[in-house]
Amino acid sequence: MSFFPFIIALCGIAMPVAILYIIFTYTNKSEQRFHDTMQKLVESGQELDESVLAGIPGYKSVLPRDDMRNGINTVGVGLGLSLLGLVGLGDVIFGVGLLVGCIGGALIANAYLNRKPAE
Repeated sequence: MSFFPFIIALCGIAMPVAILYIIFTYTNKSEQRFHDTMQKLVESGQELDESVLAGIPGYKSVLPRDDMRNGINTVGVGLGLSLLGLVGLGDVIFGVGLLVGCIGGALIANAYLNRKPAE
């Protein structure tokens, strides 16, 4: 029974390390498969366009940033933290919520100011 707290602490440290190892191993294998397939396509002389790349295992398409959506989500988190701090956790949490809300407001302003004109 005296080793029980030690085992709990060891598991608490080992679990995140094991999870990160699994994630990075999977990501590395996926990227390696993508690069191997790309090398075979280049060596065969095949043209590489978007449709060919999308069919390769491990291909990741790049999505455009959506600052408006991220800003609204961040303002919501800031509002929730501020209400949590106001209700009972104290002024520090309230201040953190206001800070997060201001960051969300800045993201919304950035999305508004940098929007593309309608075509």
